[in-house]
Amino acid sequence: MKSLNISLGIFLSIFVSSLLAEDLAEYKNTCTAIGFKAGTEKFGDCVLQLRKKDLEKKPAGDNQSVNKSDSQRKADSAAREELKRRKEADDAAYETAKRKREADDERLLKLREQELEIERQTAKAQENSAATQQKMFECQNARTNMQEQCNNSSQYPSSNIYAITCGVWRGRVMNLCN
Repeated sequence: MKSLNISLGIFLSIFVSSLLAEDLAEYKNTCTAIGFKAGTEKFGDCVLQLRKKDLEKKPAGDNQSVNKSDSQRKADSAAREELKRRKEADDAAYETAKRKREADDERLLKLREQELEIERQTAKAQENSAATQQKMFECQNARTNMQEQCNNSSQYPSSNIYAITCGVWRGRVMNLCN
């Protein structure tokens, strides 16, 4: 008796599973025809929505399989079309978001290139600034030396040494500081 109950339970379980599998196969085919990929979450949602709409149409307690009437076929067709429109809208939204992301990536790349160029220009300006400071320092030293030489030469105002020495130093300073 116990083995009979187990066998009957297994049989019923297999029978119900096969009925559900056959029942869902129609929904799966419909969702595949619409364009959903089997195994995805949206595919599962599609199957569940079709199954739910189908169950809402059947009167309570009606578990036997009946050929679909024309109105049911029209309703199923309308549901498929609605799902197809939703999928197309989702695809269009995805493509729009993808294009926007690509445009944003291009703008970001341009901004990074501008940032690198600014860093290069800053480094060059700092080098130029250091060179300018060095030149100013050398110029100041040359002026100081010129003044010392001219002052030392002023001890001999009657000779041409004063004029020659100051002239030489002025020429050096002019060349260096201009």
